[in-house]
Amino acid sequence: MPDIQMFGISRVRAAAVEAVFDTAPYKDALTFIHGSESVWGADYSKPQRFVRISPTREFKGLGDIIERLRPLNIDIEIMYLDEFIPAGG
Repeated sequence: MPDIQMFGISRVRAAAVEAVFDTAPYKDALTFIHGSESVWGADYSKPQRFVRISPTREFKGLGDIIERLRPLNIDIEIMYLDEFIPAGG
């Protein structure tokens, strides 16, 4: 855990987002979700492109995730998960 959700981002750009985590020590804990490539603002004047990160508060790698994404020039949204219940738990 955490989830990295991508919205308004092409499949090619999504692959670039995923690639920045190839060397992350927590890579196996990440879940990548590719949302719609077509996400628009309320007035439909311009597309909205952003990455939403959903970590638990206990996850210690959030700062590293942000630093890895920063060079890609994509807006970042953070939504903390207050509780995560794994399957069978």
